[in-house]
Amino acid sequence: MPNDGKGAIPAIAIPGGLALLLVGAGFWFTGPSIAASKQGTAFGDGHDQMACESAALDRAAACGDGTRCLMSAAVFHATCLGSADPSVGYCNGVPAPDETGWEAWAKDACLEVQMEEDQACIAVKGVTAAICDTDALPTAPTPAAPAPAG
Repeated sequence: MPNDGKGAIPAIAIPGGLALLLVGAGFWFTGPSIAASKQGTAFGDGHDQMACESAALDRAAACGDGTRCLMSAAVFHATCLGSADPSVGYCNGVPAPDETGWEAWAKDACLEVQMEEDQACIAVKGVTAAICDTDALPTAPTPAAPAPAG
């Protein structure tokens, strides 16, 4: 049976449509991601790592269920941490994101900031865990213990 070309359009349209969808999704997130990155770097330049996390939690809490917004808050947090002054003990006790017990740590950490069972907080804590796991953050020196009297 000769090919009359009738089946060619769907075969081309589906991959082409998928490519347009992926390119569109990239543009959908790229703008907010670039803005969040610039804002995070600027904020971090005058603050410490704890202030970055607090600001990222505030941003994430305002997101509701918006995935795009949560992703921007995560980008803000990551870039802020990269330019912030070190906070003493910021990464102490933070498990790697692939360790058993990571979720329990994140939930406990979110409970401490009154954001229990909050996916926005867990997303921010995920960035904290991932970045602390890389050893890429500058660390503040731990204050020396006082010399024994005597």
